[in-house]
Amino acid sequence: MIRRILLVAADASEESFQASRWGSHPLGLMYIAAAAREAFPETEIRIFQTLTSRDYETALPQVLREFQPDLIGLRALSFFRDQFTALSRIIRHTLPGRPIIGGGPHVSSAYDQLLEAGEIDLAVIGEGEETFSALLTILNRGEPMPVDLVGTAALVDGKVLRNEKRVRIRDLDAVPLPAMT
Repeated sequence: MIRRILLVAADASEESFQASRWGSHPLGLMYIAAAAREAFPETEIRIFQTLTSRDYETALPQVLREFQPDLIGLRALSFFRDQFTALSRIIRHTLPGRPIIGGGPHVSSAYDQLLEAGEIDLAVIGEGEETFSALLTILNRGEPMPVDLVGTAALVDGKVLRNEKRVRIRDLDAVPLPAMT
C-alpha cells in the first residue's frame, strides 16, 4: 500500500540562471499531487523543490529519512539532467529499493537512457496525471511495478519497453486544480 509519496523537482543548478533562486512553483508536480490525492485521499504527498532548498544534497536525504516515502517521483527539464542524475543517486543511497518514478520533459525525451542506467524504475511519458493515478491503483492492489502500463516505459529483461501512448487529456476542466500543500 502506498501511504506516502515524495515528488521531487530538479529545477536548480549553479550553472543556470536558476541559481539566482528566481523561479516558479512546480506546477507539473502540483497537478500530479492533486490528481493522486483525488484518487487516494488517504495518501500523504509532499513536494521537494531543489530551487527552494539552499543545500538539496543535505536537505533531501533528511526529508527522505524523516518522511519515509513508499514511492518517489522525480521530474526535470532536460536542462537539469545532471541534477536529475544526482538526485536519483541521493534517493538510491538514502532509501535503497524504494521505487523512483521518472517524469517530465527530461524523462519523456531520455527515458531509455535513464531506465538503462538505473536512475528510475518506471518512466511516465507525456502527461502524468492519469498515468500516475493508474500506477497508484495497481500498486495499492499489492501488484508489482507494472511493465505494461499505458503512458510509460519500463526495463524488461535488460531491454526498454515503451508502452502505448496515453491519450492527451482533452477536458482540462476535469483535471483537479494544482495541490497547494
